[in-house]
Parts: sequence; C-alpha cells; structure tokens
Amino acid sequence: MKKISTIIFAMALTCSCFSLFAGCGEGSYEAPPCEHDYVETQVEATCKEEGYNLFTCSKCQDSYKGEKVTPVKNHSGIGTCKVCGTEFDPIWKEFIDKNSGDDPNNRIVFEGADTVVLTYNDKYDCLISDMSYLSDGVRFQDDIITFAYNSYDKKWTWVYSTSWGIASTTIEGTAGGSFSEWSSRSNSLNCDMRTGSCKTDSNLLSNIKKMYNAIVDKANAKLKECGYNITLENFGLSK
Repeated sequence: MKKISTIIFAMALTCSCFSLFAGCGEGSYEAPPCEHDYVETQVEATCKEEGYNLFTCSKCQDSYKGEKVTPVKNHSGIGTCKVCGTEFDPIWKEFIDKNSGDDPNNRIVFEGADTVVLTYNDKYDCLISDMSYLSDGVRFQDDIITFAYNSYDKKWTWVYSTSWGIASTTIEGTAGGSFSEWSSRSNSLNCDMRTGSCKTDSNLLSNIKKMYNAIVDKANAKLKECGYNITLENFGLSK
C-alpha cells in the first residue's frame, strides 16, 4: 500500500511539473511581457549603406530602427575604394551614360559663360573634361583646357590652348603636360609644350586653375545631384 501511494504521489508531482512548464492540464506557464528599456545607438553610414539610429532593449535585446537617416558616405581612395574595393571608372561611365541625354557624343554639357563638358571615350578610357568661354564680339578670347585621364595607369595629362585678338588679328598659343606639375600650386609652369602667347603668358597658371576649378565644382555638384557617392577626388582631382 505504501508503494502504491508513492507511485501516485510521483505521478501527481510529474503532472504538476508538466502543467507549469510543458502545458500539462490547463495551467500553462507564460512569461510576463518585457517592460522594455530601449537604449539608442547610432549605426554609422558606410560607402555602401546609409546610417541610422537603432533602439535596443537592454533587457530582452528587442530592437528597431529609428527615423534618423545618415546619407551614404563618399568612397575613399583614388581609382578604387580603400574600404569596399569598388572601381570608380565604371561608375563614371554609368554617370555619363545616364545623364548625357540625347547627345550623340555621350557628353554632359553645362551651358553658360563658362561651358563645362564631362565625357569619356575609348581613347582615354574614362574621362575628358574641358571648359571654354567667349567674351564679346569685338575682342574675343577662346580658352580651352582639356584634362585627359587614362584608367590603365590612373594618370592625367592636360592641354591648354588660347586664341585672342581684335578683328582678324589673332594671337594663339598652346601648352600641356602632366597634371601633377601645375596642381602642386607652384607659381611657375614648365610645360611640355608652349607655343605662341603661352611662352610669355605670366597668367597662364592662374588661367588654367580658374578653368580647372570650374570643372571640379560643376562635376562634383552634378555627381551629388545624381546620387553618386564619388567626387573628382576619387580620380585624383582636388581643389
């Protein structure tokens, strides 16, 4: 009799345990809901993804994204992103393709007193930027500078030409060389080629820099407007 009582007691105890933890009978156990204590942290933006504020419960680790969004960062490095390894040349080509409209020469043209043209072709494999302007109809001056980029060696060259005068009298000149020569902000410019007025033009460097700055400003503004997270710095051109 004592043995039977022990068996009955054990069965009752087992059922009681199951009722608490395994749903035995009608008394299933449910944990009380968490009284959340959310802590805000900031997930930093990268060159691939936006940043955001994240709220995480310190008790149960439940989390959700907030409404603050930090824009994607610009890529870093020249030619290739140092963070994610993205190649910049294909991005530039896509940028020109999508924004050149119906231009048969596949160019982005900024009209105005200073005309800036952004493009690429097979010869230079990535980019040609140039700017020209015309003053008045009596005394005219045409200044054109072209920066050519070769994506094979990631190097730039430049060619500058000027033509100015009154009526049928014109004075012309050409200069050109490596980009690094004048971008060092030196006060002189020893060009690989100098002809005509460029041989004695003391303002040659300042004229070139003025045109170059206009190219950089307009190109960078257009890249940002179109949602690309690169600048001309990623191609080695900075102000």
